[in-house]
Amino acid sequence: MFGPDSVRAERAPGGWRLYGHRWYVLAAHAADVVVVPAVIESGPAMFLVDPRSLGCTVSGQLGLDLTRRLITENGVTYNVYADPKGADRPWALDPLPLMISAAEWRQIEQGVAQRA
Repeated sequence: MFGPDSVRAERAPGGWRLYGHRWYVLAAHAADVVVVPAVIESGPAMFLVDPRSLGCTVSGQLGLDLTRRLITENGVTYNVYADPKGADRPWALDPLPLMISAAEWRQIEQGVAQRA
């Protein structure tokens, strides 16, 4: 399905051409390369895109950018239990969930249910 937050890709001379919009590409404003999910004729695909390439427009998301800045400025951190370095790590805010397969999710779901 091709909607307002979707990208489709078609073969073009020398590679692929992407069409559409992707609203949440994590840290696109600071990255040298971003991963953009898109739909091709045979189904879903992932593309590595230079955010400075012709036709690509990158802009920040004010709410998310502000939240990240506040987390950094206020020192919101966490510690990994028994980490020999004992270093505080900044809390990572990711608007997109980790993409995992259905089989991986079933295994996680079983573990969570077991511990409930």
